[in-house]
Amino acid sequence: MKQAFFIATLMTLCCTFGGTAFAQSMSAFGLPAVTSVEELNGETTYSLSLQILLLMTALTVLPSLVLGMTAFTRIIIVLSILRQALGTQQTPPNQVLIAVALFLSFYVMSPIFDVLYVDILSPYLDGKLEMNLALSQGLGMMKEFMVSNTRIDTLNLFADMSDSGPFEDKKAIPLSIV
Repeated sequence: MKQAFFIATLMTLCCTFGGTAFAQSMSAFGLPAVTSVEELNGETTYSLSLQILLLMTALTVLPSLVLGMTAFTRIIIVLSILRQALGTQQTPPNQVLIAVALFLSFYVMSPIFDVLYVDILSPYLDGKLEMNLALSQGLGMMKEFMVSNTRIDTLNLFADMSDSGPFEDKKAIPLSIV
């Protein structure tokens, strides 16, 4: 019993203070920490760990963007109701419904994706457009597409829920309402 208590106490102390007691500098391993370095020509280079962190953050946010900025949610609901109306419990399976809903969502969104690629992404990748300008123009185009494809009743519902007032025109509607 005393030996188990001693081992538990030792493990607790090692877990609590082990990080500071046995910590080593990352430079000993030759790995850069999370850094960004401004070059002489004005470019900023980021360490690999920071690039991976940004990539993982983008991959984490991507599903919520697909759900929130496309018709995916409505399509999957309609397909689920259709499956129930046909009287089949799990045929087709949920994975098939989700795949069909994704393909239909990309089909519905393909006109704006084409415009965004030609007008925003290609000039940005070629270095002809700055990131801030590309982001603001891209969000503006996306908002315009979403407002034109959203019912007025739905826009009014979200405007009332957020206590935002009547809007003068479609351009005055904030992106958070769309």
